[in-house]
Amino acid sequence: MQWNKISPLFIQTANNPVITIPTDRRDELIRMLDNIQERIKTATCSEWNRKAYHAALKTFLYDIISLANNPEFLEITNIHQSRNQDYFARFMQLVSQYCKKERKVHFYASKLCISSKYLSTIIKEVSGKTPSRWIDEVIMSEAIFLLKYSNATVQEIAFQMNFPNPSFFGKFFKRYTGFSPKTYRNNATLTIS
Repeated sequence: MQWNKISPLFIQTANNPVITIPTDRRDELIRMLDNIQERIKTATCSEWNRKAYHAALKTFLYDIISLANNPEFLEITNIHQSRNQDYFARFMQLVSQYCKKERKVHFYASKLCISSKYLSTIIKEVSGKTPSRWIDEVIMSEAIFLLKYSNATVQEIAFQMNFPNPSFFGKFFKRYTGFSPKTYRNNATLTIS
């Protein structure tokens, strides 16, 4: 996932939770939602119906994100990022860039030329989560993506994600998902196919 693109959207929607959508786009989105609801009501358990439902839902969500990222929308709402929000966006860019190698809050604070304590205060204030939690979530997102969509072994993923060994990766993964990486991959494969 591209966290450096999502973090500004997170800040924007936190400050402006209501998006004003032009009437024509609103009607189009309502039709898309109606279509998704109809698919749910009439869906059989076939693989192709599940894939069609997921594709329709993804399209709808991408349209919403597209509207929220529209430069015209940004001009209309006059979003002004505070200094703390700017730190949050820069922090998320750094985490997206370095999460496979660096997990310490101190590393990111030094990259931003501020103390770890100040970074923790800022990130918690802006997002409601600690920097460590964000780092872990980005790592988990990357690990889940690799488990679902790559052919790399769990051991290869553990080393690619810079864990000291597969066992440590397994414990970390299980703490957040409740499953071992292998079990998660097997279950994800069942739902994808």
